[in-house]
Amino acid sequence: MHGLRPKSLIVFAVQEFSRQLNITTVYGAGDAIQAYRRKHAIHLPRWHAIQFDYNAFWNEAGARLNSDGWYELPLVPVRKKIQEVKTNKRSLYHKRYNLF
Repeated sequence: MHGLRPKSLIVFAVQEFSRQLNITTVYGAGDAIQAYRRKHAIHLPRWHAIQFDYNAFWNEAGARLNSDGWYELPLVPVRKKIQEVKTNKRSLYHKRYNLF
């Protein structure tokens, strides 16, 4: 998949399906409102601690933060400008963009 990460692939698939089904908005949950942060009846620390920055992930996908903690995703995937990509990864990005 030319360096496409699994999480990014899922977001891309959701964006494509949303456009095909004429869905107008898609949301992603920010770090502050993630379910793993809520109290549980049985608290097991290793199961309730996820080391992932959802806010950075949604920002990278081109999403906008709403006041309620949800990120509104664009229905069209955001592509980086080739000048923003490191020189050693440009070939990878060219191949990835040619897939779509």
